[in-house]
Amino acid sequence: MESQKTNIKRVTLFEDGARQNRDIYIVGGTIKLIREDVRQGVFSGVYELDADGLFALPLFTDCGCFALGLKDLELPKLSLQEYKRFGFFSFITMLNPLDNPARLLEQKECVGVYGKAGMFPRYITGGTRNKMYHLGENIYEDIIKSEYCAGASALVEDRELGIDHARFANMARQVAAAAADTDRPCVTIALLGDAAVDFAFIDEALGLGTEYGTVIPAFVNRNKGTLNAGLLHLNEGGLIMLVACGDTARMNAGCIPLSQSLARIMQARGNLDGVLAASYSGGFLPKKDTNSLDVRGEIVNLSSELREAISLGVPITEVLKTVTKNPAAVFGLDHLKISEDRYARFLLADEDLNIKYIVDGNQIYPPDSYRTPVLFF
Repeated sequence: MESQKTNIKRVTLFEDGARQNRDIYIVGGTIKLIREDVRQGVFSGVYELDADGLFALPLFTDCGCFALGLKDLELPKLSLQEYKRFGFFSFITMLNPLDNPARLLEQKECVGVYGKAGMFPRYITGGTRNKMYHLGENIYEDIIKSEYCAGASALVEDRELGIDHARFANMARQVAAAAADTDRPCVTIALLGDAAVDFAFIDEALGLGTEYGTVIPAFVNRNKGTLNAGLLHLNEGGLIMLVACGDTARMNAGCIPLSQSLARIMQARGNLDGVLAASYSGGFLPKKDTNSLDVRGEIVNLSSELREAISLGVPITEVLKTVTKNPAAVFGLDHLKISEDRYARFLLADEDLNIKYIVDGNQIYPPDSYRTPVLFF
């Protein structure tokens, strides 16, 4: 039987930061050619899609979410259809500070289910409240026994649920050892709590030692002080994670929207290298006051804030780094790249980052209903 063929014409790709018009020729669901003007005969049986004016983009990664939601607090599990609709086929999930040890096993099983449904997830083990949770004997064992476990996380500098210095340092040390022994990327994520004003806790807990591996402060846009600390951290070669805050009218007044944070970093440094973007989907965000409604993290917040950053003048190439290139490097998601001899799975979007189509092998879906293909062979 002859392989199905698709040619996506005149699409824009980013090659070494430059825009290039290319055709993407797909045979049997695999990208065979990426080059200028792939010509086909009128009777060749090739289906062509004119993508002039559109960008071919790698699948997006949500760098921080809580896929299990929150039990008894009206926060549901991550929605596959909602994530895919916004181009996010990859995510990093962790325990919510209100979770318990049993939920760690549930999280691991959940990642397996999402993987079978066409997602590319990773999960984070680690600490909640003032404890460290793990499925095996320790965090090190959790990581080395599962290729989908990408490290550990804990809440730091929080008035009620923050982890102490010794436990945090021990956690980071185990993650670094697992990364060395498995030879794959593993990270420690420090979720900045309501008492955080800079990265002093992290520096003091780790003693600025090298045996603690890659530590990523998260929710760095929680307030002006943490964002300034994040800039210094980036300049020293570190990584930071920013969160899409959602409805700013109900958010804690100190939180700086993701779009504005990206614009500030871009203005200060000229690039967004080392910056990761997260939705915190499935978790609560700090609300403005006791009279405000609860603010939920949602994937739509991340999508809209990325587009808002572009409207503020941040180049699309830099905005994309926060959900494509940077997380791919940090979490070992190299398979999400668009290149020849790989399975064809990528996005087609306009210059404002509005997704028009999702390419999945021989099928091209509209984002609002990815189960209804535009082309189905």
